[in-house]
Amino acid sequence: MYFTTEIKVSSASTQNLQSPQAAKSLLVVAGDREQIKRYASDLKGLPLKLVRAMDSGPAALKYVASYPIDVVLCDSSLVDTDLIAFLRGLKQNPSSRQIPVVITAESADRRMLLQAVSMGCAGLILKPYQGATLHKHMSTALNMAAGNEQEAGGLRQAKDLLASGHVDDAIREFEDIVRTQDQSEAYYMQGLEHLRKGEYGEAIACFHKAVQINTLFAEAYEAMARAFEAKGDRQSSRLFLKKAAQVHAEFQRLEQVKELFVEVMAEEPDAENPFLLLGNKLYNGRDFQGAAQAYENAIKLNPNDAWARFHLARVRWMLGHRNKAVELLESCLAMRPDFPEAQRLLIQVKNTSWATIDTERL
Repeated sequence: MYFTTEIKVSSASTQNLQSPQAAKSLLVVAGDREQIKRYASDLKGLPLKLVRAMDSGPAALKYVASYPIDVVLCDSSLVDTDLIAFLRGLKQNPSSRQIPVVITAESADRRMLLQAVSMGCAGLILKPYQGATLHKHMSTALNMAAGNEQEAGGLRQAKDLLASGHVDDAIREFEDIVRTQDQSEAYYMQGLEHLRKGEYGEAIACFHKAVQINTLFAEAYEAMARAFEAKGDRQSSRLFLKKAAQVHAEFQRLEQVKELFVEVMAEEPDAENPFLLLGNKLYNGRDFQGAAQAYENAIKLNPNDAWARFHLARVRWMLGHRNKAVELLESCLAMRPDFPEAQRLLIQVKNTSWATIDTERL
């Protein structure tokens, strides 16, 4: 079930946005008709075009999977799902995970705030609110949407070349895109550090950038697969489809890391080093790559944390980085000579070949 309305657009107000030429499409998801009317009043003057207002979260998710939407405005009056489940649903779909979302809600606890920020939500506004507050957060969302367009500009040009039959030129354009380093994980980790500090605006920007990069690489690899298929090169096509699948899998892994960190922050708000707790959770879940990055962040936060060095050494050893593990354990023991766990692990690392390691027991 859904109902629709429109928000009038005033081009005069677009001067502060990155892309003032075009109004952005807005989807409103709310079960309260009075709230819809309030939105229409508050958003006058912003460069927004036709709105579809829906009261069902699942229906809205289906809609954004089929139609291009630039910004979503969502209220806690959803009739059949909660806000966080709706946000999570948007992130699970590659076609909608970049869409900036602004939320209005009657209340929000610390966990909900952390979850919303970690999902790149452009704003979480508690009711009652001032119209200027919504206006401000929607302006932020519009800037994020404009950034999405700029980021995807080269990809769009390459796809146009492919569609027009210029396959070799398109492949060269796609290769230029994926030749740059995929820094999505670095942005995720920066976002977690900002989240720890309570720097929510910076955290949102980092998480959004990470999703932008991940989506760009996945789409480029998928398009390259189609291009090589058009050339009759099935082997290369399969290779790039596999690369695209790996990028999607990495997105899921990093999202899980982020959710675990939010869990730590919500459950242990006074933890001196939440990255150490995150690393332990990832280690127990056997995500050794994620655990290593978390322990690295724990050491950056507290260089004198011997336990963080011990745990990182253990993970590095399991990942096959023996020399790095030895270096970490020796520095750990230099800080704290009476550290029997580190002493035992150092002996084991030096005297055990990788082939004999039983990772289930570590």
